[in-house]
Amino acid sequence: MSQVDFSKLLASPLFTGLARQEIEYLSSIFTSTQVSKGMTVFIENMPGESLYIINQGAVQISQMLAEVAEQTLIALGPGDIFGEMAVIDGGSRLATARIIEDTILY
Repeated sequence: MSQVDFSKLLASPLFTGLARQEIEYLSSIFTSTQVSKGMTVFIENMPGESLYIINQGAVQISQMLAEVAEQTLIALGPGDIFGEMAVIDGGSRLATARIIEDTILY
């Protein structure tokens, strides 16, 4: 894990409306993590306490259909945010997130 690039957080739509000082504080509590292609970040229905911002790389978001097939909902890239719904509503993950190319997450 390494330090988070403050300018990346400043550019994120998640932080629109926050003062620069508030974003600086958040950059001090976020961590930067490299995740390899093929790794799973989280699985549908598991509890969620973290959200993620993609600094570099790509993440596939998918859901199970009738417990037999998985359907890709979207592929996300740099600047995109995922996992926020479980954090906001305190519920379970609504989808599965998998790394589809080597990725750096905040």
